[in-house]
Amino acid sequence: DEGTMDVVLDLSNVNYITSRGLGTIVGAYTVLKRRGGNLVLAGANEEVLRSLAITRLDKVLTLVPSRAAALKSLRTPEPVSNPKPGDESIV
Repeated sequence: DEGTMDVVLDLSNVNYITSRGLGTIVGAYTVLKRRGGNLVLAGANEEVLRSLAITRLDKVLTLVPSRAAALKSLRTPEPVSNPKPGDESIV
């Protein structure tokens, strides 16, 4: 439980995603953010991207086209910002 953890979720072999799958992703995102980690979704197809857009999760989650891009995004430091209270909540 010590330290941070970054997770890349490779969706390249996922044809569609159910509400249960979306809920699982939200749960993982929430846990990782609380612990100072990151969740990056890689390789989502148009159907999965549509589901993420409908639920507006595409505005909250980090989406990249490939695992390589995901790993690169995790190695690149994010700009420092001052988040407002509640910014990390996606509910």
